[in-house]
Order: sequence, then C-alpha cells, then structure tokens
Amino acid sequence: MKNKLELKHLSAYFPYKVKAKFRSKNSGVEIGTISQIADNLSIVCYDTVEAYPAKYKLLLRPISALDEKTLSDINCDLLDQINMKDFRDKHTSLHNMSYGVIQILLQYHYDIFGLIEQGLAEPIK
Repeated sequence: MKNKLELKHLSAYFPYKVKAKFRSKNSGVEIGTISQIADNLSIVCYDTVEAYPAKYKLLLRPISALDEKTLSDINCDLLDQINMKDFRDKHTSLHNMSYGVIQILLQYHYDIFGLIEQGLAEPIK
C-alpha cells in the first residue's frame, strides 16, 4: 500500500507558506508557494509560471535538522525547546506535544508527519 499525501498534512502547513516542488511543462523543475488547496489535494501556486501542478512534493525540513543552533535561533521558551528535542529524539510522539510547539515546527516547515521518509516530501537543502 502506497502512502498518500492527505489534506490534513497540506492544511497543517498551509498558513505558513509551505513550498512545493514540481515539474513544469515549459521550464523544468519549479518551486512555488502554495496559495490554495482543494479537497482533491490539487494546489495552486501563486509565484510560478505553472500555477496548477498535477504532481508535486512539499519542501520540508527533516526533524533531524533540529540541532542546538537551530533551537536557539527559534523564538520559544526553554520548555518548548526541550519538547522539540524529545520529539526529534523520538522520546515523545506528536500526540503528546503542545499545540504551541506543533505550531512552531509547522511555521519553520519541519516534517512532523514523516512525509520525507514516505517519499511525499523532499528535504529543504
């Protein structure tokens, strides 16, 4: 059974201007900011030539990239940083995270759903 991107994944990142990578018919590979999501998972990108890609992958940061320097750069309190480290190190699950910590991870486009490992997203380089 192949994993599929779901509306809950797209809608979680949507308020934070997540980007998608896709092949354009005219100009090769493009990266666009998702501006609309339909219930059939089609997207609209407002800053690309081809605004309606048929196939795409989200561009996300792997949780493993959440290192000490990155944590210190994120504007949050020490308890939130500890919770993010626990999530990164798999000591806690997403269901045990506070809403505030989840929002921070989504805002910085961290892959909280494991989409990169499922082949549904690409890591930001």
